[in-house]
Amino acid sequence: MVKEYVTKTEQYTTTERRIEGGVEYEDTVVEEREYEDWDEIVNETEVATFFLGDIEIKPEKSDLIITNHETYDSKGRERIGEKWLTVKYLPVEKVREFLVVGELAGNTISSGKPFIVTDLTDTALVERKAKAEAGARTGLTILAMILFFVAFNLIIGPIVFMTRFVPVIGPGIRFMIGFGSLILAIILVLIIKFVIMFWWLLLLILAAIIVLIAIAASKKKTAAVPVVETPTVSEAETSTSEDEPLTKV
Repeated sequence: MVKEYVTKTEQYTTTERRIEGGVEYEDTVVEEREYEDWDEIVNETEVATFFLGDIEIKPEKSDLIITNHETYDSKGRERIGEKWLTVKYLPVEKVREFLVVGELAGNTISSGKPFIVTDLTDTALVERKAKAEAGARTGLTILAMILFFVAFNLIIGPIVFMTRFVPVIGPGIRFMIGFGSLILAIILVLIIKFVIMFWWLLLLILAAIIVLIAIAASKKKTAAVPVVETPTVSEAETSTSEDEPLTKV
């Protein structure tokens, strides 16, 4: 990062009071004042290529998570036109563990999904990513609730508008409608979130219900089939019929 000592302009707003004809007036006055300060003119991140053993790391496109770094400042004199160079670097002797997450192509890592270069431990990196994802999910949940709340209010907008003509209780009705829309939006988002998070559980419950229905239908079908009794022939009757001589006509 490069900074330059320059002259800047800032606007100041002041209010002046005056009385004319017994009436007090307020006049707003905007003034510009010049001051000197450091201005950032170059903010580019350039990361040097380095090696981990025989593997070359090119971290230009990586997500750098470096917590242990030092800054080297080559300060110019504080006068117009002077520049200040700031360089951040990672002292190798202070790094206990260096972690690179990426796609290995040959002996080079220059990309990947994700592509992370960090001096954090694997446990600390996982915890940091988990917190970031939890925060992002919370933000998206709140945004979804707001969007559903706005959508419900747009749908029932005509009803809310008509309550303006209701005396006395009109504001109370509008408040109850708005509060109900908010509660409905929260409940709907929570239901959708539950379905997304536990879709596998809902799928198992659905499969179990289908199996139980199939078993019940099979038992009902089996019970409905009539039982036909086959007549039995006794051994005495069989032997008698065999011993009878054939009558020849």
